[in-house]
Amino acid sequence: MKWPTLDLWQIELTDLYAEAKAAVKDGRFHDALLHLKHLVQTNPEHENGWLALSRLSKNPELQIIALEKAVALNPNNKKGKARLKALRKDHQHPFKLGQAFESVGEPQKALDAYRQAAWQAKSKEGRKAARDRQDAIKQQLRQKNMHITTPSLTLMRLGAGPTTLYLLLLLIQAGLNPLRVPILLLVGTLFVLAGSLLLTAIHLTPNHRLWQQLLQTPTLNLAQQAKTAVFSFIGFVCVALPFVLLFLHSVNRLEVYKATVF
Repeated sequence: MKWPTLDLWQIELTDLYAEAKAAVKDGRFHDALLHLKHLVQTNPEHENGWLALSRLSKNPELQIIALEKAVALNPNNKKGKARLKALRKDHQHPFKLGQAFESVGEPQKALDAYRQAAWQAKSKEGRKAARDRQDAIKQQLRQKNMHITTPSLTLMRLGAGPTTLYLLLLLIQAGLNPLRVPILLLVGTLFVLAGSLLLTAIHLTPNHRLWQQLLQTPTLNLAQQAKTAVFSFIGFVCVALPFVLLFLHSVNRLEVYKATVF
C-alpha cells in the first residue's frame, strides 16, 4: 500500500481551496462552504481558508471563530483584527446579534437574542423594538413552509416595486412610446430606485451590510434614531419627488390638450 506523501497532501489541500474559490465564482456557495470547512479541519493552519470561511459563512458565531483562528495564525493581519473587533462588538449587543441570526434563517437563536436585548435595554424604545421583533418571529414560526431569503435579495425585490410602478406610469404618460419620455422624468427613475433601496434597507433589511456601514452605531440609541429619521426622509423625498414631477407634467399636458381641442 502506497501512503500519500507530504507533497501530495499539500497539493490536495491546495486543490480543495481552489475548488472552493471556483464554487464561489459559480455561485455554489453551499459547496464552497463545505470545501472550506473540510479544508480547515484537515489543515487548521491554513490562514486563507479561515479568512475565506469567515467571509462566506452567514453564521455570526462561526465568523468570529474563523477570524480568531486566522488572526492567531497571522497577528499582523490588521484588517482581520479590525473586522474581528467589529464582529465581537456586534456580538456583545444582542439586538444586532438577533438581526444577524434572523437574516441567516436562525429564528430560534434570533428569538433568544431579542429576549436578551429586551431584558438588557435601558430605554423604552429599545425594549419595544426587541419585543416587536420577538412578536414578528413568533408569528413567522407559526407559519408553515417558511422560506428565508438573503437581505440582498429582499432589498432588490422590494426596492424594485416603486421603480417598476414609476416606469409603467412613464410609459402610459408617453403613450407607450419610450422615445417620447422627457429626459428629466427619465432621470427620475434613478432617484426612485435609490430612494426605494434606501427605505427598504432601513425598515425591512436593517441587517444589510450597506445599511450597517451607513449607520455605524451598534445599539438602538439616539444617534441611530436620528440617522434613521434623516435617511428615511431622504429616501422618501427621492421616491416622492419624481412622482410629483410626473403628476405635474401630466396635468400640464392635459391643460395644453384642452386648450388645443377647445
